[in-house]
Amino acid sequence: MAMAGCPGRLYVAASIERGSSSLGLANSITAPLTQGKDVIVKLDDTTGQGDGMRMADIHCM
Repeated sequence: MAMAGCPGRLYVAASIERGSSSLGLANSITAPLTQGKDVIVKLDDTTGQGDGMRMADIHCM
């Protein structure tokens, strides 16, 4: 949780994976977040072939 929130929005990215291979990237940008605000981000496997995801990046913009 960012101490001052993420007034410029939150960027979230995950590697779409199958076994030991990366098939692509799923990402999302939220609306601005005030201090103490929670957010749920849904990332979709656009390849349709992944068997999991691994967090690649998350930061305030």
